[in-house]
Amino acid sequence: MIRLLAAISIVIVFTNNLYSQCSNWGNNYPSGTFSTTSSSLTTVSTCVYGSEYSIYSVTSGQTYVWTTCGDTDFDTQLSLWNTAHTTNYAYNDNACGYQSTITWTATFTGTVHLLVSQYNCTSNSTCMTLSWACNSCGGGVPPTVQDCRGAIPLCFQTYSNPNSYTGQGNYYNEIPDYSGANSTDNCPNNCLLDGELNDVWYTFTVANSGTVSFTITPNSAGDDYDWAVYNITNYNCETILSNNSAVQTSCNFCGIAGATGPTGAVSQTCEYGDPAYCSPYNSVLNVTAGQIYVINVSNFSSTQSGYTITFGGTAQIVDNTGPYLEAITSAPACGQSTVTVRFNENIQCSTVQPADFNISGPGGPYTCTATSSTTCNSGGNYDRFYTLTVSPAFTAGGTYTIGLNANSVSDICNHPTGTQTVNFTVTGVTGTATVVQHVSCNGGNNGSASASGSGGTAPPCRSPSRARRRPGCTRTGRTG
Repeated sequence: MIRLLAAISIVIVFTNNLYSQCSNWGNNYPSGTFSTTSSSLTTVSTCVYGSEYSIYSVTSGQTYVWTTCGDTDFDTQLSLWNTAHTTNYAYNDNACGYQSTITWTATFTGTVHLLVSQYNCTSNSTCMTLSWACNSCGGGVPPTVQDCRGAIPLCFQTYSNPNSYTGQGNYYNEIPDYSGANSTDNCPNNCLLDGELNDVWYTFTVANSGTVSFTITPNSAGDDYDWAVYNITNYNCETILSNNSAVQTSCNFCGIAGATGPTGAVSQTCEYGDPAYCSPYNSVLNVTAGQIYVINVSNFSSTQSGYTITFGGTAQIVDNTGPYLEAITSAPACGQSTVTVRFNENIQCSTVQPADFNISGPGGPYTCTATSSTTCNSGGNYDRFYTLTVSPAFTAGGTYTIGLNANSVSDICNHPTGTQTVNFTVTGVTGTATVVQHVSCNGGNNGSASASGSGGTAPPCRSPSRARRRPGCTRTGRTG
């Protein structure tokens, strides 16, 4: 692809991708209805012709991916349709070179048809390998350094790679390309118009505020590298695809070979397109302590010559200190048995064990019986937030302490933690009683009193042993 052409005709291409999905229907091959609950790519067929379609069972809310990336037999286009071929759900051309990938979240439970075409919506009798997966389903392979959730932590100032990366890792289309439905193209929004292309990810947590710069220097001066920086402090990796403009901090897609990066040579934070009108350099990044960033480095030239990336600036971003417990995200209510802790930086999932924590407070002793993390549970390598399951439940009001044992958990640069504690308060049940009227005589029944209470956890609206509803609950289900 020529950058000048991409820059000038991006509106034309974008419109074509949205409204010119293919419909050159041929034979149903391979036959049958495919289903999967794995996020690992599985092969549908190694010999699909242009104009052939296949049938898939999908579940509402799950995200699926279909791809021809990895094969080179012909220039593909993928179109996802309903079974009547009257409604197009998704389309892609050139997600990875001349190959295509569709990532789509099902809005219903049923079946869909996936059409493979040769560019430009033509038929052929050449074999193409087609694979698919359920990205949001469990049981898949863990992310690699070519996936955002497996990003390389900055443990050193310089990283040298004698060979370049190829493909996209295990999780496809983490960055919208110019044909993506979630892409708002051109600066200052998403500028990596080819999405992920032979890419790798890096990540860092800012220890001290200041500026950040880096320079990507190809081992071959004729190679063209692109890159983007995303601030995911209050977001996650999936936001890069779903709401790119909310997290993109700096981006360069300028078609100039050689060194590139946010060195401060220019004041812009987004550069793309024709080499005559763009710079391979951006302004430096201004970062604040505690922020978390990921960097995507993309090899537009698709060579294997490798590169070196060197980081600089006034901020402290290379991780050389151990992690610590930062806070309790929210105190549990009386009667609950879980509490979520937040670390100051990402912690390796494999190092977090129940025995790493000790809990003390009124009503103890307490034992941490399990730990969990949303990111770790979905296959990620690290997270800042971990939920502890505690036994027995917190049933007494007062101040509690969670302690972290020394040399237990480790951050993503393998620095262990020291001994530390963090406190939280559980509000217990309190009550008051007031005599409204005394009985007129001992043993009488004409007295009255009022009582009120607060704190604790409310019982369910319908007790298993009672048919009556608790006061304040509303009727659900049948009426009348």
